[in-house]
Amino acid sequence: MLDDKLGLSGCKLEIVSDKIIRKYSSNKNYNTRLLIQIDKQNFFSENIFTNIDTPKIIKKYEDDLVYFDMEYILDVIIILIFL
Repeated sequence: MLDDKLGLSGCKLEIVSDKIIRKYSSNKNYNTRLLIQIDKQNFFSENIFTNIDTPKIIKKYEDDLVYFDMEYILDVIIILIFL
């Protein structure tokens, strides 16, 4: 584990590597919502939409709390701000 953050939903985000981020459900009641997010991200990453870059889901885990690994996409806008 390299770094831990909390997202706006209260879900824990873990930087697993320079290419993978792991997102954990904030609680059991949020598991269903996170599974829906996984399905949406899979849909967007598997279909071609202009102007939409969605991280690919690498693997999902359905334990007590749902969590999943997704690819890390560096936002070009953030890079431009620091140039």
